[in-house]
Amino acid sequence: MSKQTKKIFLNACLLMCLFGSPFSNMELFATSTYVRSTDQKREVRGIVKDSNGEPLIGVSIIAKENPSIGAVTDLDGVFVLSLPTSCKTLKVSYIGYKDVEVPVKEGKMLNIILSEDTQQLEEVQVIAYGTQKKVTVTGALSSIGGEELVKTPVASMGNALSGKMPGLTSVQFSGQPGGDDPTLLVRGIGTLGSGTAPLVLVDGVEREFFQLDPNEVEDITVLKDASATAVFGVRGANGVILVTTKRGEKGKAKVSFSTSVGVQLPTRIVDFVNSYQYATYYNEAQMNDGVKPENVRFSPAIVQAFKDHSQPLLYPDMDWMDYLLNDAAFQSQHNVNVSGGTDRVTYFVSAGLFTQNGIFKTFDTDSILR
Repeated sequence: MSKQTKKIFLNACLLMCLFGSPFSNMELFATSTYVRSTDQKREVRGIVKDSNGEPLIGVSIIAKENPSIGAVTDLDGVFVLSLPTSCKTLKVSYIGYKDVEVPVKEGKMLNIILSEDTQQLEEVQVIAYGTQKKVTVTGALSSIGGEELVKTPVASMGNALSGKMPGLTSVQFSGQPGGDDPTLLVRGIGTLGSGTAPLVLVDGVEREFFQLDPNEVEDITVLKDASATAVFGVRGANGVILVTTKRGEKGKAKVSFSTSVGVQLPTRIVDFVNSYQYATYYNEAQMNDGVKPENVRFSPAIVQAFKDHSQPLLYPDMDWMDYLLNDAAFQSQHNVNVSGGTDRVTYFVSAGLFTQNGIFKTFDTDSILR
């Protein structure tokens, strides 16, 4: 409870106690005067215009000291606020314009001029039929820049999008080098049966984009709802992915080089027992179940052959996981690009090298024969 509230409460109690006494009128006068002073408000008027002098409709006006007190401008850009004396500053905000703070002036009409936020207004978003200013985009879409894509050292562009765009699902079914492209879904499965993949356009041309070099991609936009994909008709029923590659810009030549190295590891490799241990434990399990020692599956001679590897063709002892799988597989990606241009022509030249080893070992004919 604030000090002012406590004083009002105490004055009211004192008035009730002294009611009918010679002091009651004096206390009543003191109390009523104090209450009027705490509730005293003032009317503040003003008009909001842009830099051209045109009134702005729907501008938000709130008290800085008490955000619960506010108003919006009418058709003429005029607002009226009833402010307590404790509020001395107004915050004025409007979409596409810079926020301003205006001090309250007693008995004066406030004339507020808002300037455009050019940075916010000039930001553009790739849409189905070109580009559009972000402030005018109404469809459901998500975008990611090329600088975010290169942070993930993966072979397939589709895997680089995993977890980075809301509404986009990426499912990878294989880890084979060159064959690890995922299946992409926009807002789940939107079509029964086959044909659930979204429409993919690279610079306006329908084609796959998984094997593109991330260093050559400017941005990727995913169109998700009906309003964003309407121009594609039924082809956009499962969503649309728009890929924009980089372009040269007017100016001096710029040379860029990037490199990355990654390591692929098996998620988990089960540690198996060898042949001798398997045969021993299997015989022990049978005898625990009541099988006589002379009737177990592996005779003592076979168990000994597993142990000393005397007959590897008949009784092998092969660790297939160690024989077929590498402990780790390395991959590297290198890219160099040059961009620039003049008034008449611009250019962007890129060269990339990507190497990826597999988890499975490879064997040539000579090694197999040996």
